[in-house]
Amino acid sequence: MSIPIKVIVDWDKMSVCKECADRIAGEIAGQLSKIRRGEQPQINIVSILCDECFNCNVESGAIRIELDPRLVRGR
Repeated sequence: MSIPIKVIVDWDKMSVCKECADRIAGEIAGQLSKIRRGEQPQINIVSILCDECFNCNVESGAIRIELDPRLVRGR
C-alpha cells in the first residue's frame, strides 16, 4: 500500500554539492518546454539528490516530508 506524501523544499535553506546542482539544472532545462506552455513542471528533487545532500537538507529543515492532510483524522 502506498501513502501520498508532500515534499516541501525551502529553496532559501537548500545547500547542494556541485554534482547535485548540475543534475537539478539539467532537470530544470528538461522542463523548460512545460514552463513555456504555462504548465507546472514536476521535478522529483528527492531522487535527484545524492544521499549526503538529501540527509543534510532534511536535517537543516530545507526538505520536509509531510503526510497528505486528507489522510489525517481527528480523534
